[in-house]
Amino acid sequence: MAGEVFGEAVVGLLKPLFRFVFEEVILHFLFEILVQGAGYYLCRPFNKDVKPDGFLVITVGFAFWLLLGMLAYQLFKA
Repeated sequence: MAGEVFGEAVVGLLKPLFRFVFEEVILHFLFEILVQGAGYYLCRPFNKDVKPDGFLVITVGFAFWLLLGMLAYQLFKA
């Protein structure tokens, strides 16, 4: 009985911490570094005035990772 209460208390305290780490650290890294970074470096040679957080950069970044994933799937499908 006491072990169950302690376990529930620990889970109740750790759950928001892990959620914060996942949402703020991991998703922030994935979006800003991988998506926006790839989009910016692909758009930059064609347009010197591109905004690093603009719609074009985000769209190109998503398209890049989507195409890269599709290419990897086709290569390793065997």
